[in-house]
Amino acid sequence: MSLQNSLTQPDANLASTAVPANDPSAVHENVDLPPILTESMDTPEAFVPFSVEPQQQRAAILKWLSQGDYTPDDILQSSELEPSRALYLPVHIFAGQYTAHWMAMSGFDRQEKYYVENSEGQTEEKTRTVTDWKPTSGTVSGAFRVLGYAGNEDMAGAGSFLEGAACGDAELAPFDPQLIGDALIKPFAESEEVAWARTGEGKARAAAESKVKQEIPGDRHKDLHQQFTWTRHQTRPVLLPCWHTSYRYAGNAYRIYTDGAKVARIDGNRPTDSSREKQVSKFFLPSHIIAGSWFGLGLLLKMCGAGIANGVLWSAFFAAIGLYSVSWFRKHKLVSQSLARRQAALRERLQAEGIVAGNLADFAGSPAGCANATKPISRTMPACANKAFNLAKIAAAGIWASIKKSWRNAMHRPVRTE
Repeated sequence: MSLQNSLTQPDANLASTAVPANDPSAVHENVDLPPILTESMDTPEAFVPFSVEPQQQRAAILKWLSQGDYTPDDILQSSELEPSRALYLPVHIFAGQYTAHWMAMSGFDRQEKYYVENSEGQTEEKTRTVTDWKPTSGTVSGAFRVLGYAGNEDMAGAGSFLEGAACGDAELAPFDPQLIGDALIKPFAESEEVAWARTGEGKARAAAESKVKQEIPGDRHKDLHQQFTWTRHQTRPVLLPCWHTSYRYAGNAYRIYTDGAKVARIDGNRPTDSSREKQVSKFFLPSHIIAGSWFGLGLLLKMCGAGIANGVLWSAFFAAIGLYSVSWFRKHKLVSQSLARRQAALRERLQAEGIVAGNLADFAGSPAGCANATKPISRTMPACANKAFNLAKIAAAGIWASIKKSWRNAMHRPVRTE
C-alpha cells in the first residue's frame, strides 16, 4: 500500500521544506517529489525508509490509546482522530571517541560489631555497616554514536520523540528524492554544531558517565568529578521516518508520534480520568491515616521508653501491609475493569475499520500490572481476592501475636509455654 492512499490533506500545523518554517498556518499540497532542499539547508546523505504500513500504524495507536491506568473509558468512542501524516524528521548522527578523566571518593563497606544495653538492662551484640572512604581516579575511553535533532520546534514534541530514536548503519539507504514518496520532509533548521550542543553532546555524555561509574571501585562513591574530551570522526545528516497523528478529546487537542520503522515505539499524550484518580486516592487515604498514626504512636512510645513500643511498631508494620494490600486490590480491580472495557472497545473499533491486527501484543506492550486485563473479570478477580485475603489474615495474626507479646513484656509477666 502506498503512503498516498492512506493520507488526506496534511495538518495545517505541519511545515514542509516548501514553505517558511516559521509559517505554521501554511497549507501544503501533495507533490510528486518532495521539496528541493535549498543551499542554506543541510542536504541529507541518507534516510531510513518507511517499513510500518498505515494499517499497522493505525492499529498501534488505537491500542496505545486504550492503555493507561487512568485513561477515560470512552477514549476510543469519543476521540476524533485525524488522518496520520508521514514525515521525515532531520537528525545529525554523531560518531567518534571520548576520553574521560575522573576523580572520586570510593567507599568500601565492612561489618562492625557493637554492643548496646536493652530496656531490660541486658547487653546485646549487634552489627552495623561502616564505610571506609579513600580517593580514587582513572581514565576511561570508548566510542559513541548518538543522534541529535536538527529540526525546528514548530511541531511540539518532535524533538523529544527523537530522544529515544536509534538506527544502525544497516538501516540507512542513500538519500534519493525519488524514494521519499509523498511524505513531508522537515527541513534541517539547525547546524551540526548547534545540534551537537543542544542534544548530541548530552546523549554522548550520559553514555560516557555510565561507563565511568562502572569503572569506579568500591561499594559506593561520592564527590565524582569528570572531564571529557570528544573527538567527532563523522557527522551525517539523516532523515528518520515518523507517523504524526493528532486527535481531539473533550475539546482538547493531543498529538501522537509513531516511529516509521519500529511500530512499537510510540510517544504522545493521553487524557486522564480525574474522577478515577480521585477514587483511587480515596482507596489509599484510610491506609495512609491509620498506618501513619500507628507508626507515630509507636515512635512516641519508643521515645518515652515504654516497653510496649516495639510491639506497637511491629504491629503497625503488619497493619500497613494488610491495609495497603486491600487498597492495592481495590485499585487493581477498578483499573482492570476499566481496561477490560477499553479493550472491548478496541476490538470493536478495529473490526469496524476493517483492520486485521492479529495479536495485539505485536504492536505495543501491555501496561504494567494489567497483563490479565483482557481476560474476563470473573477469572482474574477471585485469584487476586484470595491472595489479598490470605495476606490480610497473616497480617492480622502477626498483629495479634505482637500485641500479646508486647503487653506481657510491659506487665513483666512470664510467658507460659504450653
